[in-house]
Amino acid sequence: AANLWVTIDSESSLHLPLAKPQGTPVRTLDLARYSNPRTLGLSLDRLAFVLPPQEPTAWAVAAQVAFDLGNRAEGSAAEILALYGRDLPATVQQRDLIIVGRPSTLPLVAELGTVLPAPFEAGSDLASESKMRVVYRLPERSSIGYLELARAPWSSARVILTVLGSTDEGIQWAGNALTTPSLRGRLTGDLALVGGEQISSVDTQRDARNQGAPDAFLSLEQLGFNDRILRGPFDSVQILFNLPAEWELTEGAEMQLDLDTTFGGSVILPEIAEGTAISPTSAGTLEISFNGAVIDSVSLDRPGLRTLTLSIPPEVLVSTRRDRQHQLRVALDSSLQCNVQPQGTVLLQARSRLSLPHRIVSPSTALQFLPRPIYQGSFMTDTATLVVPDEPTAGELQAALSVAAGFGRLTSGKLQLTLHSISELPNEVRENTHLIFVGRGAALPLLSEIKLPAPLTGEGFEGAGAAEDGVVQMALSPWNPLKVVLVVSGASEEAVLKAGGAVSTGVVRAGPSPSLAVITEVRQLSEDASRLVLTDRTLGDMGYVAETVQSVGLNWNEYNFYMPPGMKVDGEGYFELRFSHTAKLDYARSEIIVRLNDEPIGSVRLNDDTAQQGIMRFYVPPSVLRAGNNRLSVQSTLMPSEPCVDPRLATIWLTVRPESLLHIPLIAEGDPRAQILDMSRYGNVARLGLSFNQIAFVLPTQAPLAWQVAASVAFDLGHRGDGTPSDLLATYSDALSPELRLERSLIVVGQPSTLPLITELSEELPAAFEPGSDLAIERNMRVIYEVPDGTSLGYLQLLASPWNRQRAILAILGSTPEGVQWAGRALTDATLRGRLSGNYAVINGEQIVVGDTRLGGGAISLAATVVPGGESKGIPAAPPPASERLWWVPPVIGVAILTMIAIIALVGFSWWRRRRAPTI
Repeated sequence: AANLWVTIDSESSLHLPLAKPQGTPVRTLDLARYSNPRTLGLSLDRLAFVLPPQEPTAWAVAAQVAFDLGNRAEGSAAEILALYGRDLPATVQQRDLIIVGRPSTLPLVAELGTVLPAPFEAGSDLASESKMRVVYRLPERSSIGYLELARAPWSSARVILTVLGSTDEGIQWAGNALTTPSLRGRLTGDLALVGGEQISSVDTQRDARNQGAPDAFLSLEQLGFNDRILRGPFDSVQILFNLPAEWELTEGAEMQLDLDTTFGGSVILPEIAEGTAISPTSAGTLEISFNGAVIDSVSLDRPGLRTLTLSIPPEVLVSTRRDRQHQLRVALDSSLQCNVQPQGTVLLQARSRLSLPHRIVSPSTALQFLPRPIYQGSFMTDTATLVVPDEPTAGELQAALSVAAGFGRLTSGKLQLTLHSISELPNEVRENTHLIFVGRGAALPLLSEIKLPAPLTGEGFEGAGAAEDGVVQMALSPWNPLKVVLVVSGASEEAVLKAGGAVSTGVVRAGPSPSLAVITEVRQLSEDASRLVLTDRTLGDMGYVAETVQSVGLNWNEYNFYMPPGMKVDGEGYFELRFSHTAKLDYARSEIIVRLNDEPIGSVRLNDDTAQQGIMRFYVPPSVLRAGNNRLSVQSTLMPSEPCVDPRLATIWLTVRPESLLHIPLIAEGDPRAQILDMSRYGNVARLGLSFNQIAFVLPTQAPLAWQVAASVAFDLGHRGDGTPSDLLATYSDALSPELRLERSLIVVGQPSTLPLITELSEELPAAFEPGSDLAIERNMRVIYEVPDGTSLGYLQLLASPWNRQRAILAILGSTPEGVQWAGRALTDATLRGRLSGNYAVINGEQIVVGDTRLGGGAISLAATVVPGGESKGIPAAPPPASERLWWVPPVIGVAILTMIAIIALVGFSWWRRRRAPTI
């Protein structure tokens, strides 16, 4: 209603007394300061770019950096200088330099020599890294970007920033790290090595001062933290993070917290004596803890920006949590000013960082910690490679897919996992990733080079049970002591299946050796067992106890429950929440919201009646339920009735009782033939009947790329799917048994010409293939194009199984191996997967065209966009069967004839009546 307003008078003034600084300031060389170029002293009118001739990529990156600085730095852009790096005039020595390009094309880089944190030899594009504490061997043509800060040798007041790369791609990576805010926030120290979006920062100046362990400077943003405002009188923030398994922290750890403090207002409140105003001189205290131990309590006695530098004692560097995560907690206590409004605040900035000196040690190979060290969940990207025999049996491939699905589930889909056959395993991959060998020992000759707890001896392993027993063991990689090798093996195919099934569960129980486990049996769960779900289940029945939350503000309780595939709600389902809470709440601002699978299904405002025995029933919409796992969230907002309630006294609380009831009556969905299979449902794979105990992968022989795509799909299903990964099956296409055709949904992967099953399904597929051809016959498309042989296209096709209409067939096909990879990526990449629908999709890289051949008309064939430089010739679609041609014509003609007869009869009857009428 615009009845609240403030007018700022035009006569308001800003008074800023300025003076030139005395002397030349010494600038701290830290890439973290590039977020604010002014703190590095970078001004546009004192800047010169040094570039190589005939290097357009370097010029483009320089323009990108200049554009970014023009937006964020001070000074006039018209004063910037740019020159080639051959002969630098003396006037340039009065400027800060930004050098961009490949080192071999920039003589100045070689001249600077050891002035740079990572110097380059003349003619080389790879840094010597002689000042780094950890040095890696890189192949000659490796792509890597370098960002370096150094003082100019001719003037300590001038700064040199290099944006270099071993290749054009490396230069672009380095430029992106400076100009992309999310990457720039991860820069620290005076040297950063950039590989894509992966950044390793080093402070060689500190290393020169401290000859002990190398430092790692980790900003809170790198640990997944964003700026956070702590509001008085009480507030706190907790950050949990993992470190790489090969890091052993040593003495000298520090944290630097960048804060921006504001004091509360000067206001008279009713609780304070009349006429007394409070002008706060402090925002309270800040308590900082690391791994549960209080490091310091700091008085916030001045407003504005400040940086706290705190030492972390060696005795608290070891995590006390079972999951081995480290914990940083920052808590604000401004209780002495709790009656002052507005309250003071503290902004904890994401650029705050930890300095963690460490030794590089070999990771633990104990099986009890799986998926560690293969997946660590740290700020670094975790990569692993599945290695299978060159000619694996179907059982060995099945075990590899089970392991992939298991790691997908254990890592929430965050591990980067690929697959190679043993003879095609690149040396670079072998030396730089964790390796997971899956197969019979005799088919994996590289195992003889590994120092295993149970060494390979001919067909089996020394002292590792009977021939039919599975063997799981872990050892350090002989090709890189910072990586591990996980061996999932045995003397027979049956043994490999047992080992793969055990690893896929994520829980491996070792024997006398912590790195060796022998598996005698893996039991399969019956399909009927998954359907034994009670209509009425309490949270206590599902294993949950009373859960109490005690934080001021937003709180979460989460509960998971299972709904079997092929079932639907019979009648009305509901969730009856039973709860109690403190009466010291501001009921106008306190409430509960219940969500099912992230969708709200109801809310309740708290009051005195609900404090002792709150009961609220929420209707469960059938459309929100999912086949498989469902997540029920109880979100409670607890706001105290008095601002001066200390949360540490646990006087603010809400308890969800285990007697809370979930009522979901289920019945079978009925004949799935009445349902339309649609790829848009792949987002919830259980609704397509793709639970692990319902699927079988059908694969071609001697096709490692197709096996790799199958592994990526299994990995994705492990992350999002339902059931036990060890229940999935795999077979070669030429050995598909009648039992699998009848009992399982099939996921077919590969090029059509290598899959006999695709030829069998030619009458059923949305788009069939000629025998021996890998290009689809798109007769149901509106426009059809001629596609040259060798064109790469991916195909996704979804259909009901002709052997059992209650099962589905998902075909992941390609006209080339590249096309197969495109089709697989369309399923496993969440961005691309969201664009799938219908029963047919054609994929060209990231371009996807979808259609539903059951509805008629289809879509426009994607082939029109992939004929490079060729002429596309439109050809008419095949004519429809006679029964479908102009079916509407006879009825229309019949209706027209009957209408004409009726009109003629009506006219004749009128004429006859007029003739018989009497004349007067």
